[in-house]
Amino acid sequence: MPRIRGGCWRDWQRALIGALTLSSGIETSLDAKPRSALAALGASNSALACSDLLDVISQVNALSGKKLTPADAADVVARVVVIRTQIGC
Repeated sequence: MPRIRGGCWRDWQRALIGALTLSSGIETSLDAKPRSALAALGASNSALACSDLLDVISQVNALSGKKLTPADAADVVARVVVIRTQIGC
């Protein structure tokens, strides 16, 4: 499993999604791309993982001020940016 500074990927994923108060549909949607990115990294496909994480940023930005507070959205985006940097995107 890929190691991300500050803990393993799944720990980050759970902390990110679990920390937000979301409807189950939004939570499922936000959880799908990180899971896909994890699978891509496991298959040594960092380009797909980077793309999936960019999709997370786009989705979170679209939800900002609607289903996510701007502060929560900014926090999620900041975390995803760090992870993208750490995996070489």
